[in-house]
Amino acid sequence: MRRRVPTVLALWTAVFVVAYGTNVPTPLLLVYRDTLDLSPTQITGAFGVYAAGLVPALLLAGPASDRFGRRPVVIPFVLLSVVTSLLFLGAGSSVPLLFACRFLQGAVSGVVFSVGTAWLGELIGEPGRAARLTTAALGGGWAIGPLVSGLLGQWAPIPTVLPYLVHVALMAVGLALLPV
Repeated sequence: MRRRVPTVLALWTAVFVVAYGTNVPTPLLLVYRDTLDLSPTQITGAFGVYAAGLVPALLLAGPASDRFGRRPVVIPFVLLSVVTSLLFLGAGSSVPLLFACRFLQGAVSGVVFSVGTAWLGELIGEPGRAARLTTAALGGGWAIGPLVSGLLGQWAPIPTVLPYLVHVALMAVGLALLPV
């Protein structure tokens, strides 16, 4: 019989891995600059298009989760995080795909970071502990994702592919833990 992972741990893992994936492309922008011959304006645009996905998601996700529930809003965007990393596999040869993936990452981040952390807070119940755990999930993911991605992008083969495959593998673990 399979033992059930507590929902708090499963959700914490999902938030951590989404935070990890959000910054995978950041250190790779130098690789994209060289492989796609990106101009400084295009590199800046890759950051801006992320915000274009993030801001509406932040504004819309909270009311949507109040109406439909936390789980029905968060789970599809955790899945979209995996799809986005898989789409990034082709971004090393396509500027429009790179921009589309950054936009999707912004939307995923806005939903999972806002609704996921609210859901964690509700599950934990104790505000101080909830704040510490969400800070660890977000901060840890934001730090470890670009670190690993940067190392892989610098010294591993297929620098615009391997970092995303690592994220997909981590997301598979996160998804396996989440109760559906």
